[in-house]
Amino acid sequence: MPKFLKLPWRVTLVCVPLFLTACGSIPVEKREGIRQDLIARGDTSLADFKEKYPEIEGELASSEGYLIAWLDSGMAVFVKGLGGKAILYDKRDGSQTFLNVGKAALGVGVGGQHFEQLFIFQDREPLEKFKRGRYFVDPAAFSAAGEAQRAALPSGEGSRYVLNRSGAMLTADVGVVRVAVNQDLTDTGVSDWSLPNMGYSKPMEQTEGAPRTWQYRLPFLAQAVVDKGYDLPIPYGIGLSFVDVQQDVLIEELQVGFNGDPIVPYEFVSFENTKVDMQSTQLKLDAWLFPFMNVYALLGKVKGDVQSDVNLDGNTLLDQLGTDCNRLIPPLECLILRDKNFVLPIRVPVDTTTYGFGTVLAGGWKGWFVVLPLAVTYTKGRESVTDGNSFTITPRVGRAFNIRNLGNMAVYVGGNRLDSDLSVTGTFAPDDLPFSIGYGIKQKNVDKWNGVVGFNWDFAKHINWSVEYNGFTGSRETWMTSINIRL
Repeated sequence: MPKFLKLPWRVTLVCVPLFLTACGSIPVEKREGIRQDLIARGDTSLADFKEKYPEIEGELASSEGYLIAWLDSGMAVFVKGLGGKAILYDKRDGSQTFLNVGKAALGVGVGGQHFEQLFIFQDREPLEKFKRGRYFVDPAAFSAAGEAQRAALPSGEGSRYVLNRSGAMLTADVGVVRVAVNQDLTDTGVSDWSLPNMGYSKPMEQTEGAPRTWQYRLPFLAQAVVDKGYDLPIPYGIGLSFVDVQQDVLIEELQVGFNGDPIVPYEFVSFENTKVDMQSTQLKLDAWLFPFMNVYALLGKVKGDVQSDVNLDGNTLLDQLGTDCNRLIPPLECLILRDKNFVLPIRVPVDTTTYGFGTVLAGGWKGWFVVLPLAVTYTKGRESVTDGNSFTITPRVGRAFNIRNLGNMAVYVGGNRLDSDLSVTGTFAPDDLPFSIGYGIKQKNVDKWNGVVGFNWDFAKHINWSVEYNGFTGSRETWMTSINIRL
């Protein structure tokens, strides 16, 4: 099969899935070499464009700047993919911004092509849009064949010129183009780590032609921090976590009612085998408000079981029922309950919605880091579980390591304090008793503190995975895993 017919499948299979995602990070030690290669390649491409299009000289002289892109495009069935890299040259400040370019489109056509594009910006606004990264809809009807094929295409945001380097293509399509700043090659101050300044030394600056310019609205004071040579994580994130908790709980109060009567405090009681087993799935939205402070909101579902064996005194139950056992013919419940003890086995399925908010105070230097998360969570129950709230604080200290092409790994230890209050109500109707018992209990976790060990794996700037175990001391045991995407 000719190479230009194999190209469409490769481009489509690679570019389309990665269109809305981030590629893996380029190792730090390779970045400067890649920058210099692209800059030299840009000089060569610009000379070729000037040779083939003499009018470019005048347009460049009066322009705000220009962009050179190296792109591979291919059509497979009705899906088109396009991907490549670009450099944007800003004549006002002399900076160079390295970009990733991708397009996902639907249409008809055949073929594959490697080509270069030159955009010349006469106005400041379109240049700034490309410099920050952007999306735009791009309808295209295009044909090209042979190594010498070239065409000039008008654009509403400036002049656009094309040089076809290899391949052949005939296509009509419409799709979305994504232009994004390459955070590895453009020294914007974005960290490879999901915590502030986790590197082992001062970040390697690019060149005087590409100053460190923070491109996000948050965090506040970011540019001042970046100017001092520190790196910061991408400020916005979305995450999904799963938590499994098993712990002993303390019952502080029991209320009992009989045959549908209102429940009232019941003091003469003891509790045994009181445990909680819950699984929680939570969605988290977060943002770095300051370089050292992350804030977040939580929304989740909790399912599980609350269990406790409650020992009830039969004589007290008779008093609560108002039963007179001194009558000539005592009621049946007197024969069943008098001078006996009974176990009320509370087994409550939990199905609740949780929501909450929290903050993370964090900092790091030369691979060491300290993190202090705090969170408040509220529970809105259904059926048996009525309401509850919890407060957690989890100080951690750890060490981060670069694992080359696999990203960055951080391991940590610490402690976790949990203060949890939960109210549970329900009804129990024993088969061997002639009445039903309504109950309400208030519970707290027995052990407040336990140990923590875990790791966080930054696959790239935009995605990380973490696993954490809480246990070692006390009766609480918790496993947590989460996946987070930085936006």
